Amino acid sequence: MGGDIVISKETAEEQVELMLDYYDIDLVEDFDESEDSQEGRGAALRSYQQLVKDTMKGRLSFVLNDENDLIITQKLRFPIKSANGLEQIVYKPVTGRSKTAMKAASTNDHAGKLYAFLGGVSGQGSQVIQELKATDLKTAECLGLIFLAV
Repeated sequence: MGGDIVISKETAEEQVELMLDYYDIDLVEDFDESEDSQEGRGAALRSYQQLVKDTMKGRLSFVLNDENDLIITQKLRFPIKSANGLEQIVYKPVTGRSKTAMKAASTNDHAGKLYAFLGGVSGQGSQVIQELKATDLKTAECLGLIFLAV
């Protein structure tokens, strides 16, 4: 279920690039030469590579709907039993409302802020994101890192 390649690397890269283009994110140009930006650039590039890998395995899909909104679907390897066996999370476009969800977490709780943000983008709330396991959590965190560049 988790490790089979279902689409080519090239097709997966095109799908992830659709997200980057939609949000007008350039993983190289959006970071300057400061040390903090170099670290951020490295994290963003690692996230990009992970998202490509997850897309190749069919865990992520990227679709522009009729309203030209980017809809990202994450198929979960480990359904969330506490959420009625939730098998996928659908992320809608990032909005100011989804970003303000981060206010619910304390200032130094970076993971809590990220999970609140992802919960806002998905409409599932941070509690569902906190229930993600292993590779599902890693995928969501990689998406979140890219979303934060918006």
